[in-house]
Amino acid sequence: MAEKKQLRPFGLWPSLITPEMTGKLLEFSELIWNECGCLYWKERTSNQSGIFRYCQDQDNLEYLTPEINVGGGIGYGGGSFTVEGNTVLLVEKNSNQLFLISNEKKQPKKNT
Repeated sequence: MAEKKQLRPFGLWPSLITPEMTGKLLEFSELIWNECGCLYWKERTSNQSGIFRYCQDQDNLEYLTPEINVGGGIGYGGGSFTVEGNTVLLVEKNSNQLFLISNEKKQPKKNT
C-alpha cells in the first residue's frame, strides 16, 4: 500500500538536496573570446571565483587568478572582468580593487 502524503508547512518537507550539495556546485559565467581565439571564463565555487583561459591552438588551459577572488560585488549586471588581446582587467571581490594580468607578466598588477 502506498504511503499517505502528509501536509507540512512550506519549507519543512524532506528533500534529497542539501545545502552542502548546492554549495559544492561549480558555476561558469562571463565567457569572452579574445581576438586570438582564446576563450576566457569565470568559474565560481561556494567561496572562490577565478578566471580561466583556454587557447585551442596551444591546447592549453590556464588558471589565471589562483590568489585572487574575482567578482565586483555590485548587482548592476556588469561583468567582473574584461579581456583585450591577452590582457585581463578584473575586479577583486573583497577589496573592489582593479587588477591587470598580461600574458607577458603572469603576476597580477594592482591598478591604483
